[in-house]
Amino acid sequence: VSSRVGSGNAFAGVKDNSLGAKAGFNLTSYGTELGFNVLGFNIALSAEIGAKAEVGAQIGARTEVKLPLVSLGFSIGSATPAPKSWNCCS
Repeated sequence: VSSRVGSGNAFAGVKDNSLGAKAGFNLTSYGTELGFNVLGFNIALSAEIGAKAEVGAQIGARTEVKLPLVSLGFSIGSATPAPKSWNCCS
């Protein structure tokens, strides 16, 4: 869970292996991200709601759509192995 208070931004181009553009401001918002490993890949879903006026989209390593009041996104990457301390039987 994350939160943002009082921010503004504008961007167009390539960032973190994703192509996109966005602009807007945020009075306050709260977001969360849920990730899980499937067949060696990590799939993460994210959502953010708040008093914000953002608009934009990006596609690539992280795909996201930003709209006033809500933003939704997902990303796919390499799975991170569990720490050895989680292995019950070694």
